[in-house]
Amino acid sequence: MEVYLVRHMQTTWNALGKLQGVTDIELSEKGKEDADRFVEVIDLKNIDAIFSSDKLRTKYLAEKLASKYSLELQIAKDLHEVNVGDWAGLTWPQIEVEYKEFLVDWFKDSENIAMPNGESYAMLLKRVKRALLNIKDKGNERIIVVTHGAVIRTLICDVLGVDLKNRSRFDVDNGSITKIEYHEEKFRLCYMNHSLDLN
Repeated sequence: MEVYLVRHMQTTWNALGKLQGVTDIELSEKGKEDADRFVEVIDLKNIDAIFSSDKLRTKYLAEKLASKYSLELQIAKDLHEVNVGDWAGLTWPQIEVEYKEFLVDWFKDSENIAMPNGESYAMLLKRVKRALLNIKDKGNERIIVVTHGAVIRTLICDVLGVDLKNRSRFDVDNGSITKIEYHEEKFRLCYMNHSLDLN
């Protein structure tokens, strides 16, 4: 199975540097324009399924891709962004002030320590891999998945055998494509953070 992971375009909160998590934030006007252009430019062949998380910011692009490829959009809720809990709507500078003491331990083990009233990255990885394996079991061979930055970074870490605390070392830009393959009972990384020329 070949999986093209596409990160959603810019949202209004992305533009402000706010964490979103499971908060259902819409794309900014720039994000919508970039999504429309992305659909025009993308030239992948023989796509047999389009999947998206259940968030507005992913569905905007996924619905247009499904229309382009004459496919029915399939929603996989487990592909949604990491639940950042009480950090939703905050910027990192705000979090560093308001959660200074909590961050001491969290930075040491963010894989297993959940964000306040949210998820850990281990929890995120478990549900996302479950979603991808469910997709594989449906017999899909070549798919596009429109999802979120932390989802893609966490998968990259897992595929490469890298500690999840290193996820922020990987750039995954809005509108970028990361390709993974499932072969012989494991995932492998083909390429990451590929950006189309939208100009």
